[in-house]
Amino acid sequence: MAIQAEGIQYGPWQTINYSVPAIDLQPNVLAAIENMFLDNAGSLNTRRGTAKYISGALSGTPSIVGVGKQRFTASSSAVFVIAGDKFFEDVSGTWTDRTASISITDHVDKYWMTTNAGGTLVGTNGIGNNAPIKWTAAAGNIAAAGMGSSSVTSADLPIFWDNRLWYVSTNQGERLAHYVDSSSR
Repeated sequence: MAIQAEGIQYGPWQTINYSVPAIDLQPNVLAAIENMFLDNAGSLNTRRGTAKYISGALSGTPSIVGVGKQRFTASSSAVFVIAGDKFFEDVSGTWTDRTASISITDHVDKYWMTTNAGGTLVGTNGIGNNAPIKWTAAAGNIAAAGMGSSSVTSADLPIFWDNRLWYVSTNQGERLAHYVDSSSR
């Protein structure tokens, strides 16, 4: 049975209205809350903002289709970005190309999905001519990941579960999953 209770109202305001000038708003309506957050006590606070991660930009204007931080071991991790047709690693504040001989198709609508498969980064983007990639160590290049079967050539999503690498939505069908044992990845 539902509990009969009143709603909780944080602060003296009731809503935010961006559609009219601030002078035309009621006293309990906010005009804007850009870069603000509501804390647990109901206070409205400003956010600290953002800062560039690396001041140097990637060459050209590649589409960013993947970004993350991979933990290889308890003492080794690295930040990566997949931009255009390249895989970059942050090495002391400089983007370093780790693509090697792997072919990555630049497609702005196909984001890379990655998973940590027992210390190895595995990524896919579902484009048929892009085999899944793996990255086994910081300061190392990416390589093609094994799919465990010659009939499975691409997938939309890699998942690491039960000490197995699973590929979901493969080229064999949208609702199919295929697993790879630990010796094949």
